[in-house]
Amino acid sequence: VANPRKSQALLLINRQEIWSVDFNSQAAELQGLGVDAYDQDVLEQGVLQQVDKAIQEANQAAAKAEAEKEYESVLDDIRSCTTALKHINKILEQLTPHASVKRQKENKVSINWNFFIVF
Repeated sequence: VANPRKSQALLLINRQEIWSVDFNSQAAELQGLGVDAYDQDVLEQGVLQQVDKAIQEANQAAAKAEAEKEYESVLDDIRSCTTALKHINKILEQLTPHASVKRQKENKVSINWNFFIVF
């Protein structure tokens, strides 16, 4: 059984794209820890923007993959039709001389009958 986490891309939130609270505005307890503090609303908005962007990119990638798949299918259909048309043209080329000879014979017989009827 495949591990589902390996087949799915992880979304990593880039904290550098989210504004942190200015160092001087942080509580004294946090200043000494060397950690970034975030306003909850700003943090949530920044995370949601990155999630939305990731979803949009994933949807675009999926749509592109589907379009490429459809494109390849259409190309396969075109190749198949082209091959079939070439085969039909070969058959028609082979039949055309026989058909024209047959028509010439029919025309000749028709002309001969017309000749006899006139006299």
